[in-house]
Amino acid sequence: MRIPIDNVGNVGLVKDIFSHELPPEAWTAVQNTRMGPHGAEKFLGHSRVLGSYNYINSGYATTPDSVNNSITGDFELRCYLALDDYTPAAYQDIFGKGAGGGQFSYLFRINQTNGALYAYWSADGTVLRAETVSAPAGLVDSLFYGWRVRVDTDNGAGGSTTRFYIRYDDDIESDSGWFQVGADQITAGTLAVFNSTALLEFGKSTYTGNGVVGKLGRALLYSGLDGAKVLKAECNINEATVGSTSTW
Repeated sequence: MRIPIDNVGNVGLVKDIFSHELPPEAWTAVQNTRMGPHGAEKFLGHSRVLGSYNYINSGYATTPDSVNNSITGDFELRCYLALDDYTPAAYQDIFGKGAGGGQFSYLFRINQTNGALYAYWSADGTVLRAETVSAPAGLVDSLFYGWRVRVDTDNGAGGSTTRFYIRYDDDIESDSGWFQVGADQITAGTLAVFNSTALLEFGKSTYTGNGVVGKLGRALLYSGLDGAKVLKAECNINEATVGSTSTW
Protein backbone atom coordinates (compact mmCIF):
# COMPACT_ATOMS: atom_id res chain seq x y z
CA MET A 1 0.00 0.00 0.00
CA ARG A 2 1.23 3.51 -0.80
CA ILE A 3 0.57 6.29 1.69
CA PRO A 4 0.28 9.95 0.63
CA ILE A 5 2.95 12.07 2.32
CA ASP A 6 2.97 15.87 2.07
CA ASN A 7 5.87 18.12 3.05
CA VAL A 8 7.44 15.75 5.51
CA GLY A 9 9.54 17.59 8.10
CA ASN A 10 12.81 18.91 6.75
CA VAL A 11 12.78 16.47 3.82
CA GLY A 12 9.89 18.12 2.02
CA LEU A 13 8.58 15.08 0.16
CA VAL A 14 5.49 15.81 -1.94
CA LYS A 15 4.79 12.42 -3.48
CA ASP A 16 3.47 8.99 -2.60
CA ILE A 17 6.14 6.58 -1.42
CA PHE A 18 6.28 3.32 0.46
CA SER A 19 6.21 3.94 4.19
CA HIS A 20 9.52 2.18 4.86
CA GLU A 21 11.30 4.42 2.32
CA LEU A 22 11.10 7.52 4.51
CA PRO A 23 14.56 8.45 5.83
CA PRO A 24 15.12 8.85 9.60
CA GLU A 25 15.71 12.60 9.27
CA ALA A 26 12.11 13.01 8.11
CA TRP A 27 10.76 12.48 11.61
CA THR A 28 9.52 15.18 13.95
CA ALA A 29 7.74 14.70 17.27
CA VAL A 30 4.27 13.14 16.99
CA GLN A 31 4.20 13.57 13.22
CA ASN A 32 4.25 11.07 10.38
CA THR A 33 2.28 8.59 12.45
CA ARG A 34 -0.69 6.35 11.84
CA MET A 35 -3.02 4.56 14.23
CA GLY A 36 -2.50 0.81 14.47
CA PRO A 37 -4.30 -1.79 16.59
CA HIS A 38 -1.83 -1.34 19.46
CA GLY A 39 -1.24 2.43 19.36
CA ALA A 40 0.26 5.04 17.08
CA GLU A 41 3.22 4.12 14.90
CA LYS A 42 5.94 5.85 12.97
CA PHE A 43 5.74 4.98 9.30
CA LEU A 44 9.44 4.15 9.14
CA GLY A 45 9.85 0.68 10.60
CA HIS A 46 6.62 1.16 12.55
CA SER A 47 8.28 2.00 15.85
CA ARG A 48 5.75 3.06 18.47
CA VAL A 49 5.75 6.76 19.34
CA LEU A 50 2.41 7.03 21.13
CA GLY A 51 0.46 4.50 23.16
CA SER A 52 2.20 1.25 23.96
CA TYR A 53 2.94 -2.12 22.46
CA ASN A 54 3.50 -4.95 24.89
CA TYR A 55 6.38 -7.20 23.99
CA ILE A 56 8.87 -9.63 25.46
CA ASN A 57 12.36 -8.17 25.55
CA SER A 58 14.92 -10.94 24.92
CA GLY A 59 12.58 -13.54 26.38
CA TYR A 60 10.46 -16.29 24.86
CA ALA A 61 7.06 -17.96 24.94
CA THR A 62 6.22 -21.65 24.71
CA THR A 63 3.17 -23.88 24.52
CA PRO A 64 3.01 -27.67 24.85
CA ASP A 65 2.80 -30.16 22.00
CA SER A 66 -0.77 -30.44 20.76
CA VAL A 67 -2.85 -31.75 17.88
CA ASN A 68 -3.03 -28.22 16.48
CA ASN A 69 0.71 -27.57 16.35
CA SER A 70 1.58 -31.10 15.18
CA ILE A 71 1.55 -30.23 11.48
CA THR A 72 2.65 -32.94 9.06
CA GLY A 73 2.24 -31.23 5.67
CA ASP A 74 2.33 -27.73 4.15
CA PHE A 75 2.73 -24.93 6.68
CA GLU A 76 3.33 -21.21 7.21
CA LEU A 77 5.14 -19.45 10.03
CA ARG A 78 4.46 -15.75 10.52
CA CYS A 79 5.85 -13.47 13.21
CA TYR A 80 6.33 -9.85 14.18
CA LEU A 81 9.47 -8.93 16.09
CA ALA A 82 12.46 -6.62 16.34
CA LEU A 83 16.01 -7.94 16.58
CA ASP A 84 18.58 -5.77 18.30
CA ASP A 85 20.95 -6.71 15.47
CA TYR A 86 19.86 -8.09 12.08
CA THR A 87 23.37 -9.40 11.44
CA PRO A 88 23.72 -11.01 14.85
CA ALA A 89 26.79 -12.63 16.35
CA ALA A 90 24.79 -15.80 17.11
CA TYR A 91 21.90 -17.61 15.43
CA GLN A 92 18.49 -16.15 16.24
CA ASP A 93 16.02 -19.05 16.39
CA ILE A 94 12.70 -17.30 15.96
CA PHE A 95 9.71 -19.63 15.84
CA GLY A 96 9.35 -23.39 15.62
CA LYS A 97 8.83 -26.81 17.13
CA GLY A 98 11.86 -28.97 17.67
CA ALA A 99 14.01 -30.73 20.22
CA GLY A 100 16.90 -33.16 20.20
CA GLY A 101 16.57 -36.90 20.41
CA GLY A 102 14.76 -37.22 17.09
CA GLN A 103 11.99 -34.73 17.94
CA PHE A 104 12.45 -31.99 15.34
CA SER A 105 9.50 -30.66 13.29
CA TYR A 106 10.10 -27.12 11.88
CA LEU A 107 11.96 -23.88 12.60
CA PHE A 108 12.48 -20.34 11.26
CA ARG A 109 15.90 -18.83 11.95
CA ILE A 110 17.85 -15.65 11.17
CA ASN A 111 21.47 -16.54 10.61
CA GLN A 112 24.50 -15.22 12.43
CA THR A 113 26.80 -12.61 10.84
CA ASN A 114 24.99 -12.22 7.50
CA GLY A 115 21.35 -12.22 8.64
CA ALA A 116 20.28 -14.81 6.05
CA LEU A 117 16.81 -16.31 6.49
CA TYR A 118 16.54 -20.07 7.08
CA ALA A 119 13.68 -22.55 7.20
CA TYR A 120 14.20 -26.07 8.49
CA TRP A 121 11.93 -29.06 8.71
CA SER A 122 12.31 -32.81 9.09
CA ALA A 123 10.39 -35.89 7.99
CA ASP A 124 11.91 -38.21 10.59
CA GLY A 125 12.71 -35.86 13.49
CA THR A 126 16.47 -36.10 12.93
CA VAL A 127 17.54 -35.30 9.35
CA LEU A 128 16.74 -31.68 8.47
CA ARG A 129 15.98 -30.03 5.15
CA ALA A 130 17.30 -26.46 5.11
CA GLU A 131 16.26 -23.67 2.75
CA THR A 132 17.73 -20.19 2.80
CA VAL A 133 17.78 -16.77 1.12
CA SER A 134 19.98 -13.74 1.70
CA ALA A 135 18.79 -11.09 4.14
CA PRO A 136 16.61 -8.32 2.67
CA ALA A 137 18.42 -5.04 2.13
CA GLY A 138 17.93 -2.01 4.34
CA LEU A 139 17.00 -3.63 7.64
CA VAL A 140 17.36 -1.27 10.60
CA ASP A 141 18.47 -2.77 13.91
CA SER A 142 15.84 -2.71 16.69
CA LEU A 143 12.92 -1.96 14.35
CA PHE A 144 9.93 -4.28 14.07
CA TYR A 145 9.28 -6.23 10.87
CA GLY A 146 6.83 -8.93 9.90
CA TRP A 147 8.32 -12.24 8.72
CA ARG A 148 6.68 -15.09 6.85
CA VAL A 149 7.93 -18.54 5.82
CA ARG A 150 5.76 -20.55 3.41
CA VAL A 151 6.65 -24.21 2.92
CA ASP A 152 4.99 -26.33 0.26
CA THR A 153 6.19 -29.81 1.21
CA ASP A 154 4.87 -31.33 -2.03
CA ASN A 155 4.83 -28.81 -4.88
CA GLY A 156 3.28 -31.22 -7.38
CA ALA A 157 6.51 -31.45 -9.36
CA GLY A 158 8.32 -33.98 -7.22
CA GLY A 159 9.83 -31.54 -4.75
CA SER A 160 9.27 -28.86 -2.12
CA THR A 161 9.03 -25.08 -2.55
CA THR A 162 9.89 -22.59 0.18
CA ARG A 163 9.28 -18.83 0.10
CA PHE A 164 10.34 -16.10 2.50
CA TYR A 165 8.60 -12.74 2.94
CA ILE A 166 8.91 -9.48 4.85
CA ARG A 167 6.43 -6.74 5.65
CA TYR A 168 6.76 -3.30 7.23
CA ASP A 169 3.75 -3.26 9.55
CA ASP A 170 2.21 -5.60 12.12
CA ASP A 171 -0.71 -6.88 10.03
CA ILE A 172 0.75 -10.35 9.78
CA GLU A 173 -2.67 -12.02 9.39
CA SER A 174 -3.13 -10.33 6.03
CA ASP A 175 -2.25 -12.27 2.88
CA SER A 176 -1.47 -9.01 1.07
CA GLY A 177 1.22 -6.46 1.81
CA TRP A 178 4.09 -8.96 1.88
CA PHE A 179 7.28 -8.62 -0.16
CA GLN A 180 9.01 -11.82 -1.20
CA VAL A 181 12.65 -12.07 -0.14
CA GLY A 182 14.78 -13.80 -2.74
CA ALA A 183 13.54 -16.42 -5.17
CA ASP A 184 11.53 -19.59 -4.61
CA GLN A 185 13.73 -22.25 -3.04
CA ILE A 186 12.95 -25.54 -4.79
CA THR A 187 14.46 -28.86 -3.73
CA ALA A 188 13.91 -32.23 -5.37
CA GLY A 189 11.99 -34.76 -3.32
CA THR A 190 8.80 -34.17 -1.40
CA LEU A 191 9.24 -34.07 2.37
CA ALA A 192 6.51 -34.27 4.98
CA VAL A 193 6.85 -32.87 8.51
CA PHE A 194 7.58 -35.08 11.49
CA ASN A 195 4.95 -35.13 14.23
CA SER A 196 7.22 -34.43 17.20
CA THR A 197 6.39 -34.09 20.89
CA ALA A 198 8.44 -30.88 21.23
CA LEU A 199 7.18 -27.55 22.53
CA LEU A 200 6.08 -24.86 20.09
CA GLU A 201 8.40 -21.94 20.88
CA PHE A 202 8.47 -18.26 19.96
CA GLY A 203 11.77 -16.55 20.71
CA LYS A 204 14.01 -19.56 21.26
CA SER A 205 14.68 -23.16 20.24
CA THR A 206 15.14 -26.11 22.58
CA TYR A 207 16.82 -27.88 19.67
CA THR A 208 19.78 -25.47 19.64
CA GLY A 209 19.43 -23.49 22.86
CA ASN A 210 19.58 -20.28 20.83
CA GLY A 211 17.09 -17.48 21.31
CA VAL A 212 16.14 -14.02 20.15
CA VAL A 213 17.98 -10.94 21.35
CA GLY A 214 15.36 -8.30 20.75
CA LYS A 215 11.62 -7.78 21.16
CA LEU A 216 8.86 -10.30 20.39
CA GLY A 217 5.38 -9.22 19.35
CA ARG A 218 3.26 -11.96 17.77
CA ALA A 219 3.56 -15.33 16.04
CA LEU A 220 1.11 -17.33 13.92
CA LEU A 221 1.24 -20.96 12.79
CA TYR A 222 -0.81 -22.14 9.81
CA SER A 223 -1.42 -25.61 8.45
CA GLY A 224 -1.95 -25.69 4.68
CA LEU A 225 -1.41 -22.94 2.14
CA ASP A 226 -3.40 -20.24 0.36
CA GLY A 227 -7.16 -20.90 0.46
CA ALA A 228 -6.65 -24.18 2.28
CA LYS A 229 -4.63 -22.77 5.18
CA VAL A 230 -5.98 -22.91 8.72
CA LEU A 231 -4.67 -20.97 11.72
CA LYS A 232 -3.47 -23.55 14.24
CA ALA A 233 -1.68 -21.47 16.89
CA GLU A 234 -1.29 -17.80 17.80
CA CYS A 235 1.05 -16.27 20.34
CA ASN A 236 0.07 -12.67 21.07
CA ILE A 237 2.37 -11.08 23.62
CA ASN A 238 -0.22 -8.34 24.23
CA GLU A 239 -2.46 -11.00 25.78
CA ALA A 240 0.21 -12.99 27.64
CA THR A 241 1.03 -12.92 31.34
CA VAL A 242 4.68 -13.25 32.25
CA GLY A 243 5.42 -16.56 33.94
CA SER A 244 2.02 -18.08 33.19
CA THR A 245 1.32 -21.27 31.28
CA SER A 246 -0.94 -20.92 28.27
CA THR A 247 -2.17 -22.92 25.32
CA TRP A 248 -2.02 -21.13 21.99
